[in-house]
Amino acid sequence: MIAKTQCAKPQPWGGGFLSSRYLGLRAVALVLLFGAAHLAGLRESTTFLTGTAAASGASLQSSAYAGGLYILLYLGFVVLAPILALAAALLYFWERRDRRVSLPSATKAQPTATEPPISHEPL
Repeated sequence: MIAKTQCAKPQPWGGGFLSSRYLGLRAVALVLLFGAAHLAGLRESTTFLTGTAAASGASLQSSAYAGGLYILLYLGFVVLAPILALAAALLYFWERRDRRVSLPSATKAQPTATEPPISHEPL
């Protein structure tokens, strides 16, 4: 039987799961979605919380859906987006620091011919 090699699929939303790019793009997406909802006027639909419809021609049910969506996006914008942005920034600078601190493989000490190579396997 021939073994199939697995190729890494490109991530359309960027980066691997929980990478700095992944987190940053999700924070930006939340900000953009909330901005679009705010510009669309969904803020007025939050009046369903008091039991009134947003507009005279709108039903309470449609106001509840639009208002609920706005509230979820608002909470994502206020609570989740800053957390994602901070985590992305910290992770980016941490990864950048690790790349700068790590030694290149050519500068590592190589065992001499008289010394046996060190094995890291348990005995």
